[in-house]
Amino acid sequence: MISAEQVPAVGSAVSVVVNASRWDLVVEGDLDLCSGRKLVELAALLASYRVPVADIDLHAVGFVDPAGWRCVEEATRVLSSAGTLTTLRRPSEAVERLRALFHALSAPTTSPAPTTSPGPTPLRTGR
Repeated sequence: MISAEQVPAVGSAVSVVVNASRWDLVVEGDLDLCSGRKLVELAALLASYRVPVADIDLHAVGFVDPAGWRCVEEATRVLSSAGTLTTLRRPSEAVERLRALFHALSAPTTSPAPTTSPGPTPLRTGR
């Protein structure tokens, strides 16, 4: 089993905190391709040690771009594929905004139901 001291420092954007048997990958500041790649590297390291539970904590993210979010998704896949129970925790407002935007963009578009015209109104004659 790996200990927190064995986890290499990857910069100030991503840190690792151990809470009992749960590992927290805490992302702070900007979450872009650079910091996101660091998150994926840490996720791969923890996955190689078969860490049972890991949370990705996003409460301190002030800015996130699409590349950073894709890295979060990749880190989650890497951990999950190794059998690690992975949870995204405490998303910041910036993260929630981007998730909402992605959700809105990926929602299927629906076109209005076609209207059927009964055709021309017949002329009434007689009576």
